[in-house]
Amino acid sequence: MFHHYLITRFNLRNPKWDVTKNNETLLTDDWMEDRMWLFENFCFPSVTAQTCTNFTWLLFLDVTTKPIFKERIEALVKNIGNIKVFYIDGMPSFYPEIKKYISTHSASVSYLITSRIDNDDCIHKDFIGEVQKRFNSQEYQAVDVIKGYSLQIKPDFMLGKKEHIFNPFISLIERNADPRTVWQNDHNMWKKETRITQVKDRRLWMSIIHEKNKVNEFDGYDNVKWDDVRTDFILSPALDKEIAAKLLPHSQWWFLSLRNNLYVKSVLFSKVLKKTFGIYRIKESKFGTMTVHSGFAQWRKNIENRIANFSKEGEALGPAKRNAIKIFDIDGQKVNIKSFKIPAWFNAVVYRFFRKTKARRSYEYANILLENSIGTPQPIAFLEHFGWITLKDSYYVSEQLQADLLFRELTTNPDYPEREIILRQFIAFSYKLHEKGIEFIDNTSGNTLIKKDGPQAYSFYLVDLNRMNFHKSMPLEKRISNLAKLTTKQDILEIMSDEYAKLSGRNYPEILAMMHKYAHHFQDQFNRRRRLKKKLKFWKK
Repeated sequence: MFHHYLITRFNLRNPKWDVTKNNETLLTDDWMEDRMWLFENFCFPSVTAQTCTNFTWLLFLDVTTKPIFKERIEALVKNIGNIKVFYIDGMPSFYPEIKKYISTHSASVSYLITSRIDNDDCIHKDFIGEVQKRFNSQEYQAVDVIKGYSLQIKPDFMLGKKEHIFNPFISLIERNADPRTVWQNDHNMWKKETRITQVKDRRLWMSIIHEKNKVNEFDGYDNVKWDDVRTDFILSPALDKEIAAKLLPHSQWWFLSLRNNLYVKSVLFSKVLKKTFGIYRIKESKFGTMTVHSGFAQWRKNIENRIANFSKEGEALGPAKRNAIKIFDIDGQKVNIKSFKIPAWFNAVVYRFFRKTKARRSYEYANILLENSIGTPQPIAFLEHFGWITLKDSYYVSEQLQADLLFRELTTNPDYPEREIILRQFIAFSYKLHEKGIEFIDNTSGNTLIKKDGPQAYSFYLVDLNRMNFHKSMPLEKRISNLAKLTTKQDILEIMSDEYAKLSGRNYPEILAMMHKYAHHFQDQFNRRRRLKKKLKFWKK
């Protein structure tokens, strides 16, 4: 189902990182000796003590690593089957080498999990297992473990709690189709990502604060005893014993603890607030923020170009009454780009801060349908363009599916070939949808595309997806009322009721009665709305 990789960069040359926080030169022999000591005593024992061993640890060191340090690394990992060591040409080679290894060794799996850990930190023995518990065949989902500990080791041992959002222990679950991995971004750049879940119920990491950290300072708080955590965070026996003997009592740093508590909580609150109100996304490109399906990452610039020229280019698909839909060509393939109507001011504010846009919902719901083996055109991308307080515009990009007919043709042409066969197969498709708890709110006759696959064989594809509900189960009345939106034609209602009764094991007259009731109810509602609109727009006559 998935492969899980824990990824660590060790001593890779990086022009953006050349001194410690104390302005000392990095990657010297002294620096490497100190880093090896941290790795051997904190990081390595905590990773090799994981209760879940279903992962591979990728360690990336620089090609300039001296033989004495290579020998120590090789001695550590000897006979440990799930650790792979690489010697590469600095940071420019890091990301390409990750992707190269994964593409070679994980081609057979559908999903990937990638996690990161720095070589001077350590993790709870259940860290890997807890991340894997969040796997649910997501198309793309970051996992951010918020809670951990901060351990200062010099000049005194001090241990405290800490909360850190978008931290260096983040993981990414994604479909294995041109995967991006967790190292596509620096950890603090995940603040701009919306597809992220937070783990708040356990403290699963420990940040080690030492003299050669690049930026970190000790900001732990509260009275945490080493005996309460030592069985969960496995260190070398020597360090475990030394910390137990030398940990500074909380009573000697209580004021710092209080100050750190206020600082950590205020920073966390600030970041959560900014994330909630989309402040991190204000600094975006000219045309907005775009998410592209991992299988179409190579089309990003092409899609941006098509959207930028949407008003001038493309083949219009019907009149643009509310939303505009156009067909474009990308690399010889037809794609469908839907530009959603710019909402009224109040709704634009709601979409900016409180509700997902129609473009985002369309993309996310399409992926959910495909994950449940429900037909819909392949989602490719969505773009949201926000101002300071409003949504400016949004676009949804999907495959242009060449259908043979719409469901509407079955309601308007009683002599359509194999009409009853198509209707019965459509009900089987709808029953499967309902059994999975999926309610397609806009289930109208123009929103189901139908393709002929062969003699008496048809497949069905839902479009206009931005309004859907997902239930644990759907009661019969909700199911029938959902189907009854399609038509008031008596013969179609009878065929649909008969087939649904057979599939559900329910009584045909009962289902037909419900079908009649809701079909005419929806028709009455539609007619009332129409009459009301005419009255409200009398001045246009």
